[in-house]
Amino acid sequence: MAITLINSQNSFIRFDEPSNAPFCIWGSVDYCLPVYDESDVAFQFVLVGTEEEIDQLCGNDVFEDKVQFSLINNGDCDGEPLIVFTEYAQRYRLSATQMLYNWPHGIPAFSTVVAVNKCFQIRILISLPYQNSWFCSNCFERIADDCFTSVIEYGNDEDAFGFKYCYGGDLNAPAAAADCSPTIIQFINQATLIIPYTSILKSKYGDAPVVQVWIYDSLGQLVNMGITASFDAYPVTLITLDFGGSATGIVIIR
Repeated sequence: MAITLINSQNSFIRFDEPSNAPFCIWGSVDYCLPVYDESDVAFQFVLVGTEEEIDQLCGNDVFEDKVQFSLINNGDCDGEPLIVFTEYAQRYRLSATQMLYNWPHGIPAFSTVVAVNKCFQIRILISLPYQNSWFCSNCFERIADDCFTSVIEYGNDEDAFGFKYCYGGDLNAPAAAADCSPTIIQFINQATLIIPYTSILKSKYGDAPVVQVWIYDSLGQLVNMGITASFDAYPVTLITLDFGGSATGIVIIR
């Protein structure tokens, strides 16, 4: 079967979907997202294929020949690329037939090949034995001034809204953590708590983790009281919590 691509549900960057939108006077209008800086863009998507095809994408050989990220002129999906990125996407196998690609690198050096006010697209080219597949993004336009524009960044402690935030280790970095399941620490009748942020925790959750506190209320139910953790430094080595009085509950580190 041919490789197919699934867009993240709420992603602004979408592949193989029309960039135009209906307009009551002019019929349809081509919308190109403005890009000022190369770090303005990040995205993820899922490739779906047979188990054999996904096995090939999982290989540790020179996989950049199998999945190529590049820029093309707007509307020239099968044309010559303006630039081919040398950065590697983060790869995570979700199942026997699905592979998640996370692209955090933006669009490096795009200003060297795209003039101001010119439109372009991102292309994903997949090269497997006996088949080539490519997917082109919606339209972007390079702008010279970032006035009246905003960069929207979002994230979550769990998979949400069609995005994958919690997955296995990056296949390009075998030493990565096997998963990002939370660490849960119980406390009983304590007013404060100091938690050493060990190298093991750091390898799972990064230099600064997300910390949530749940406290048992008078009905014996766990309630998130909105308590904020204090960090000693960056990277974190100690997590300090003040419960505002004696309390019993759990701390969740992600």
